[in-house]
Amino acid sequence: MEDVEPNNPAGRLHAILSRALVLTNAKSHLGSGITAADLWAGVFDISISEGIAGEPLLEIVSRVLQINKLIDETEINLRKI
Repeated sequence: MEDVEPNNPAGRLHAILSRALVLTNAKSHLGSGITAADLWAGVFDISISEGIAGEPLLEIVSRVLQINKLIDETEINLRKI
């Protein structure tokens, strides 16, 4: 993922969502066998060589849940402007 300053939640959120959009567009040409977990694993560079279960799945879920915190941080910083 592109380098974004850690103290820039809006920049981090934009980078994550932009990568998700790019991967969605790229993988949509591959057919309907792509799951949400596959997509988010790609966004977060999580290896899923043996399917999505165990630690990789927990990591994907954790990262997706952290997006909510990132949205909150972004909103708080926008309200400060």
